[in-house]
Amino acid sequence: VTSNAANLTILMPPAIGAQPANVTICPGSSAIFAVGANGSNLNYKWQVNNGSGFVDISSSDPLYVGNTSPQLRIPRTSVPMDGNLYRCIVSGSCTPTVTSSSATLHINTLPGITVQPATAVTACEGSTFSISLTGSGTGVSYQWQENAGSAFSNITNGGVYSGATTASLTITGVTAMMNGYVYRAIVSGTCSPAVTSDNTTITVNTAPVVTTQPANDTLCAGGTASFSVAASGTGPLTYQWQIFNGATWNNIPAIAPFSGTTSAT
Repeated sequence: VTSNAANLTILMPPAIGAQPANVTICPGSSAIFAVGANGSNLNYKWQVNNGSGFVDISSSDPLYVGNTSPQLRIPRTSVPMDGNLYRCIVSGSCTPTVTSSSATLHINTLPGITVQPATAVTACEGSTFSISLTGSGTGVSYQWQENAGSAFSNITNGGVYSGATTASLTITGVTAMMNGYVYRAIVSGTCSPAVTSDNTTITVNTAPVVTTQPANDTLCAGGTASFSVAASGTGPLTYQWQIFNGATWNNIPAIAPFSGTTSAT
């Protein structure tokens, strides 16, 4: 007689073929860690290490989805998760269990401004000065803008401007017509949104210029002579009349027969 046939089933122990990879994302984005494994009747258990050692991720933890599946999903990441390590323990019908390599979650930081530019700058016509700020964030970049009276527009390097895409905008040889111009910087980064700095308004002082020269005067002895000058420039303007003694120019003191020696007339 011949017995019935019997099947031989060979169960395979768990083995990991694809390790979880590091993930780098912006805060608030979704992250996925995945493991690829072979074996019979596999079970998965994800763990996290936030600096105090690896612990099992609970199914009731609202931060995670799929803690007992091949894919662990974090629906909404946050900055405190930066640097967390994740790994998966895979078990099955046969032993031993296997543990994946760990993968790191990197959270990029949003662009920000830690030091704002000055709200006002006063400079003399033709001088050189800089407007600076301190930005922060992953992959931070800068774009300075100017408002000459109508709207803000991007600044490009050239003319009086340099450093238009750095943390410090330099204005070389500021002109009088730039008086009242307003400046700001747009700080961008790997993540969005970009941030806009406070405004900086510049005041340009102009050097004194004589617009009307004094005129020669001819009169009889004992008469009264008067000399006048007109000038422009950022005030308050001051005046000092001088007299030429044949060799040098000297300040005229405010004594008789002179008057108005420190005025326009």
